[in-house]
Amino acid sequence: AAKYGFKTILKCWKGAVKDVDIENSDGQTALLLARNQDIFIALISSGANIIKKDDHGNTGLHIAVNLGNIEMVEYLIKQKECAIDCQNNMGKTALHLAISRPYVRIKSDASNMKFRISPSDNTILMNTPQQKYYTIQDDSIFNVLLAKNASIHLDDNEGNTPLHLAILHQKKEISLWLIKLLDTPELNRTNYKGETALQIATVYGQKSIVKLLLKSGAKLNIKKLLKSAEKKKNEQNFDYRMILNCFSCFVEKIDPKEFAKLKTFELNGQTALHLAAKYGFKNVLKHLIDAVEDVDIKNSDGQTPLHLACNKDIFEALIDLGASRNEKDDHGNTGLHIAVNYRNVEMVRYLIKINNCDIDCKNKMGKTALHLAIFRPYAMSNDELIYAIDIAIEFMLPSDINPDGNRPSDIIRIMPNDSIFQELLDKNASLHLADKEGNTPLHLAILHQKEEISLLLINLLDLPELNKRNKKKETALHFAVLNNKLSMVAKLVEKGVQLDLKTKNKRTALDLAKAHNFQKIFDFLKTKTEELESQANSQAESESKSQLEIVS
Repeated sequence: AAKYGFKTILKCWKGAVKDVDIENSDGQTALLLARNQDIFIALISSGANIIKKDDHGNTGLHIAVNLGNIEMVEYLIKQKECAIDCQNNMGKTALHLAISRPYVRIKSDASNMKFRISPSDNTILMNTPQQKYYTIQDDSIFNVLLAKNASIHLDDNEGNTPLHLAILHQKKEISLWLIKLLDTPELNRTNYKGETALQIATVYGQKSIVKLLLKSGAKLNIKKLLKSAEKKKNEQNFDYRMILNCFSCFVEKIDPKEFAKLKTFELNGQTALHLAAKYGFKNVLKHLIDAVEDVDIKNSDGQTPLHLACNKDIFEALIDLGASRNEKDDHGNTGLHIAVNYRNVEMVRYLIKINNCDIDCKNKMGKTALHLAIFRPYAMSNDELIYAIDIAIEFMLPSDINPDGNRPSDIIRIMPNDSIFQELLDKNASLHLADKEGNTPLHLAILHQKEEISLLLINLLDLPELNKRNKKKETALHFAVLNNKLSMVAKLVEKGVQLDLKTKNKRTALDLAKAHNFQKIFDFLKTKTEELESQANSQAESESKSQLEIVS
């Protein structure tokens, strides 16, 4: 009755209840749950204890804030017994809870604005089949508490101040307001994880907050900041590109010599030199030259800046600095492998023209550049590269634009799908080499559903190559069946591949078609198998007749 504001029911029970401070399973009394001023006064008049707390140390004010009951918040903070900065067992004040409380999520339909309350989660729902979602950013409880001088300095049991919490819960307006209210020492306070507001804002990609913090005197400890970024990016489903979003804010704050030695915000522990090489920032590279002690410094994958060079100019600039051409990364990849992986057609063309570039060099998985060109996806294969370039465009100088007027990101976007494969093919990259699993370029093309490349290879290869088996004894025909590619199966059969070859699991192509219920392929192969058997029988009969005639 107290929680839902049923005053009439409450009056009926008055006098019948022996203990007005009876607690529920959370240690909450009726007074703690009072829905409005009238209920509160009625319970007080019945002898309810006004300073009572629940089992979690919450006062009535904490609970009113948690329930979003602004009427009770406004009423309670006027009472002399109300301690506005009282902390619960988690060290949370009412202000902490007001900041941490999620915004109300609304389901609505512009054509018929009828609402109802969801009994499951107290969100407002619409009684229409077509619903859209939007969020009401209501900071009114925070504003009410702030107006009554609620402390903006107290921290909770994790050391988080209101500013930490506002940034953690992505309350942008509250964060910006608190930054303006706090002095510099408060801005630089750390929680018990050693995180400052600046560190938290950076890993959550809140660029406007980062900018204001820096402007307001927040201290930039780049090593701690990067440590936070490293921890955050290891979380499941975390998009590290949010960190990159704040990267531009720090450029003017970091000494080039310090920056050159540091691990940056990207995956794999890249240094500034790696980034400059990878993203084609020639002017940044020049700026770092005097600060770099080791031009062949490796990231956590064993890649040097030269491996990641995105164009000829960057490559040659690094060579001039003494970079080694012959280094391989920890996976045995050469610069050519890496250029193919990043779909960088400009660098592929450049590298295969260099005399000492081994076009058929294999990495530790036995993959050549051609293998990688085949199984790289058609879709934008290096989203990180494109994103990072786009957010850094404001720092590019005219010399970072190539003679055609394209930025590095534009070059990536206009690149044809199979151009790298064609470039390697034109330079006589081997079509016969197999990787460690025994897969040839044809196996990989069919496996990764590159139909045009597959058909081209089928036409180029002779019959022994078409029948080649990997370590699981699978042929191109087996792969074509498993991918349900009737046209490819037909082309291979037309070229005369063996239909009776069995995989390691003793299955022919016909067996696989039957097992996977690929009826059209099954019917086609069955017909072809019967035709071949008939031809073989006819030939055997013919040979037998010939022998009999010779004998007679």
